[in-house]
Parts: sequence; C-alpha cells; structure tokens
Amino acid sequence: MSRFYKKPEITALADADLPEVLSLLDTTATFMANEFDIKAYRVCNGPADPDLEYCNCSHYVYVGLGTYDLPQEYKAFRIGPFYLAQFTGWNQDKDNPVLYIQHDVKGRKHVDTFRISMAGIQHKQAAAHP
Repeated sequence: MSRFYKKPEITALADADLPEVLSLLDTTATFMANEFDIKAYRVCNGPADPDLEYCNCSHYVYVGLGTYDLPQEYKAFRIGPFYLAQFTGWNQDKDNPVLYIQHDVKGRKHVDTFRISMAGIQHKQAAAHP
C-alpha cells in the first residue's frame, strides 16, 4: 500500500529558526529566473522601540532559491536586519535577477540591491532617496 493512503505523518523540522520564520512571515516577493526561482520573505523581528505607538519593526529578509531540474537543488539565505524594510521590485533580467529592498537609515529611505544567483547573493551599497 502506498504511503499516500496511510495516516499522514507529522515530522518536526530540526532547524530551530524555521518555526519562528514561518510564524512571522508577512510579505513575499517572487521572481522566476531562467535557471531557478526566487522567493523572498520579509520577517518582522518585533518593534525596535516598544514605546512608540506606530509600527517600527526591524526585519530580516529570507531568500529561498530552487532549481527547475530534477532533482531540485535548494538554497536559503538571510539578509538584514533592516529597519522598516519594503520590497520595491526586481530588475526583470532573468539571467541576472536583482531584488531591491527599501529601508530606513536614520530617518532617510535607502534602497539596497541584491544580485541573486545559485552561487549566492551579492550586495550593492544602499543609495539614498530624497
């Protein structure tokens, strides 16, 4: 009898960060490159200053990569922390995808760029926005 017709199994995952990340996900950005797909997840770390009355979360961005081939290859990265992070888009280049993340640095908005490949993620220094 196939295992799909038996009672479902529940498996605890060993990575201690995974349950916290899954419970705190609040935003997702996805992109389909030529050789792999990218899923970026913004995770709130909680308020940076609990005495403030408005949302002032710091964030990490978790990036998951997966190939289209069988067997699939998966990689994961964590970027941050950022203060008030927002995904602002992709460069739309399927050969060299770049993710843009806007965040606050001492009261000014900055945009960091992250070139993503299966070999890793390269960061380009933030540029200030007026």
